[in-house]
Amino acid sequence: MKNNEFKITSNCLHDTKDIGIFLGNSAKPGFNYFLTGDLGTGKTSLTQGILKGLGYQGYVHSPTFVLMTEYECNLHVNHIDLYRLPNQNQIDDLMLDEQLESGDCLNIIEWADKSDYLKNIPHMQINLKHIQHNSRKLNLSTDFEMYHETISSFKKIDLKCKGRCEQ
Repeated sequence: MKNNEFKITSNCLHDTKDIGIFLGNSAKPGFNYFLTGDLGTGKTSLTQGILKGLGYQGYVHSPTFVLMTEYECNLHVNHIDLYRLPNQNQIDDLMLDEQLESGDCLNIIEWADKSDYLKNIPHMQINLKHIQHNSRKLNLSTDFEMYHETISSFKKIDLKCKGRCEQ
């Protein structure tokens, strides 16, 4: 399948959440968003935006210590964090197969690059990279056709912050 990619700069926390809202509005049952990037690049902020785009009104936190948090909104969402799992065997013990292949929910996995198994699961890769105090570069990419429309639609996004606010 043809690779599809879109790069966008987030100039502040509001931009990152707006990108997430856009992803949430575009999400469909069976979608998997795999988030990668260093600590503090905005993976959880992006997830907060995704859930807001899906109509979730509650607080969204990083599931670092619980590994997975489930949310009920316009879609059932599994928010999974692999940061604290030191090796592939412990990730395999989570038995993510059922959640990822069920096709009835949205899965958001932070630190997805820690698992070799995940590379074969249809997904959109979202890499966040810190470029300045408030700015991040987001690279959205996929090799899976089901995400091409979502990535193509990003050409329409209009970020409001434009660097005018502080985090």
